[in-house]
Amino acid sequence: MEYGFEEGDGQGWIPRGDGVQIAVVREAAYSGTYSLKTTNRTANWHGPSLDLTGVLQKEVVYEVTGYVKLMGTPAATTNFKITMEQKKFGASTSWTTVAQASVKDTEWVKLSGEYSYAEDLDTLLLYIESENAADAYYIDSVIIKGMGLDTATGGSIEQDLPALSDVYADYFTIGAAVEPEQLNKPESELLKKHYNVIVAENVMKPVSIQPQEGNFNWAGADQIVKFARENSMEVRYHTLVWHQQCSDWFFLDEDGKDMTQETDLAKRAANKELLLKRLEQHITAIVERYKDQVKYWDVVNEVIDPAEHDGMRRSKWYQISGTDYIETAFRTARRVGGPDIKLYINDFSTTDPTKRDLLYNFVKELLEKGVPIDGVGHQAHVDVEAPSVAALSASIELFAGLGLDNQLTEMDVSVYTNDQTSYQTVPQELIVRQGHRYRELFAGLKELKDYISNVTFWGIADNHSWLHNRPIPRRDAPFAFDQEFKAKPAYWGMVDAEKLPILTQKLNVFMGKKTIDGVEETAWKTAPWIRMAMGDQQARFKVAWDQRLIYVFVDVPDTTVDKGDQIAVFIDQNNDKTATVQKDDRQIVLARNGKRARGATYRVQEYDGGYRLEASISTQEFSFDQEIGFDLRITDAAREREPVVISWNDLTHSQNRDTSKYGVLQLKREMKLIEALPGTPLIDAEYDPIWLQAKTIATETVVQGTKEQATALVRTLWDEDYLYVWADVTDPLLNKDGTQPHEQDSMEFFIDENNARTITYEADDAQYRVNFDNLQTFGSNGSDARFQSATRITADGYIVEAAIPFKTIKGEAGVVIGFDTQINDADASGRRQNVVTWYDPIGNDYRDTSYFGCLLLSGGNEAE
Repeated sequence: MEYGFEEGDGQGWIPRGDGVQIAVVREAAYSGTYSLKTTNRTANWHGPSLDLTGVLQKEVVYEVTGYVKLMGTPAATTNFKITMEQKKFGASTSWTTVAQASVKDTEWVKLSGEYSYAEDLDTLLLYIESENAADAYYIDSVIIKGMGLDTATGGSIEQDLPALSDVYADYFTIGAAVEPEQLNKPESELLKKHYNVIVAENVMKPVSIQPQEGNFNWAGADQIVKFARENSMEVRYHTLVWHQQCSDWFFLDEDGKDMTQETDLAKRAANKELLLKRLEQHITAIVERYKDQVKYWDVVNEVIDPAEHDGMRRSKWYQISGTDYIETAFRTARRVGGPDIKLYINDFSTTDPTKRDLLYNFVKELLEKGVPIDGVGHQAHVDVEAPSVAALSASIELFAGLGLDNQLTEMDVSVYTNDQTSYQTVPQELIVRQGHRYRELFAGLKELKDYISNVTFWGIADNHSWLHNRPIPRRDAPFAFDQEFKAKPAYWGMVDAEKLPILTQKLNVFMGKKTIDGVEETAWKTAPWIRMAMGDQQARFKVAWDQRLIYVFVDVPDTTVDKGDQIAVFIDQNNDKTATVQKDDRQIVLARNGKRARGATYRVQEYDGGYRLEASISTQEFSFDQEIGFDLRITDAAREREPVVISWNDLTHSQNRDTSKYGVLQLKREMKLIEALPGTPLIDAEYDPIWLQAKTIATETVVQGTKEQATALVRTLWDEDYLYVWADVTDPLLNKDGTQPHEQDSMEFFIDENNARTITYEADDAQYRVNFDNLQTFGSNGSDARFQSATRITADGYIVEAAIPFKTIKGEAGVVIGFDTQINDADASGRRQNVVTWYDPIGNDYRDTSYFGCLLLSGGNEAE
């Protein structure tokens, strides 16, 4: 079905929403001559709509594409969606996002995704909406194409597997989020076998339960509660209060006007009273109905916003009532439900230290006021890399210190770590990697069993997830079971890690020549130590490269010197990962006794308790961004016992005959390293001669836009307690109108004190941001504790001078730390248009320290 509007008519499209106007016009077209224009919208769900009831077939996957174009340049980036409104016979209406895309200008933008449904519907409507209610836009070239039977309907479950709920019976309950229609589909058997807690994905949210004042829709919620009772499952209620999926009527005064627009103080007070009364009635009706069936209640959801100075989200609830709506919600739920139900405050990104601490302080304040809170819900929407288990554990332990229970309420593990990568079939390598991530996560959670009562996944299996086509068209695979309901490596990561396939580890290695003398010179200090262990045997190593050389530096704790002590290096130069050794593969044995090795130069340095070995190995010529297979195997050949062998990647130690289990080296450009001289400046944004001798860093790595509009020259100094930064920014147009701090003209500074170059932030890592008006904001682990800054506007830009506190180290000559700096440049509308860094080429510094440059704390002459 194609809708190009080339006949001059609307082809069945109609306006959605009161007052919305649509018209076929010649003003713009993606293809041909015509498009469909939509104007006079007053709500984000308003737009052009197409009735597909009885047109699309169930159990068929449809590819849906279309193009949108804004009529005018937006003040900020807006988000467009293709949405399906569907209603099953006798059930409530639900909505599915088929596709979405960000639009920042007046160019045509493609929306593309897939849609299918499995049960008979009495309503099926497609509409195209924008999150900005004021947007007027064109649509064109909408195509709906059937692709065959929907494989997402799944298959039979594996009955012989241990049930997840049984495996974790001594730790915590295991739950899953569902839609009511899933309870009559094959995945219900998977649900009954593996899970002992159930939560509604959507039908218990405010807009679903009470779409109009006094008109409660209990059908979907009743169905879920009934299913739980019949299958001896506990129920979580999600959610009594939320700023999204909440009906507009809550926030309209008695005259039908938006309460947030009221300026009269007396009327504002009356509106607040009315809103809290409505909230109390809403909660009373729900809790009274389900208090005997529902054990856990998400009372309020997502009330924290780190971008606000006080940390509170500026929802309509907050704008009208402050934080009183939160207190009212908890007190009402306790009054109606009694002492036995458990009440939770739920939020996402609770591993982010800034948000975590804001939530902690707010909850502590509520508890001190006697507000009845039993626990904290951590949504735990994580991915295969971040956040770290340590960050998750720290958050859980922090709230446990208040005597609160913790639950992971919406857990999924996305295979994606960014918003750009897209797969319609997720590579098996990523599925295996996810399995190891599950192993890591649940090993950590089991250690916290005294603080956690429940872990609930935001879905049953990969056939159904809110992550599909979010934020771009792509398939995700976030759960322990695939779309056919078969156990994935993620399942075995939870149940039996020994059954996990070997993970192909990848290591970024940086170009740079080394002197082979067995000594860790400064050039090596830019690379992190990679740790290896098996049982009590441990070792660590570093790798670097040049065009025809691979360098290794290995540190082996081994108190006895034996003839068979050795380090074997394995290189698969074309990285083809074959089950047999090929001509391009190199295998080099480097003996502790220094015996000559063909194709390698190496030196051994003994120390008390072990030895260090540095080597260069001849290879074919390599280039930037090439990947090569690599493994390292260490043998400790003590006489009185069997040799102990440890390997970096191939834990079967079969590298001599099989390259398929090697890890991978990703060859990167040379690491930037610059000296920071000792010195202590006054932080006042006035140029001090002490800065004259400091080395200069230039922001010249473009992440977004260009480096022509804004640049910075950055100097650094250090003393025992601080790293000092002077940034001279050239930016002729200064703007701080952006609602998010990173959208404003500002400088950011990133610190990795131990230079571990991890893909997630650790305790020693931090992010600091200062705009041209000296507004301080912070990312992961950054805070205003001991941080100092000053700014000054200049003729062609601005100055930022800052003192960044060392948190886990003392400044000392010879230390190398990870460091990067970033300039954010906004245009006249307040939209960030340019992002330029010193080193990071991908703009991931805010979450990943592996692309920081390096600072050497020099012992040279102190700046004066």
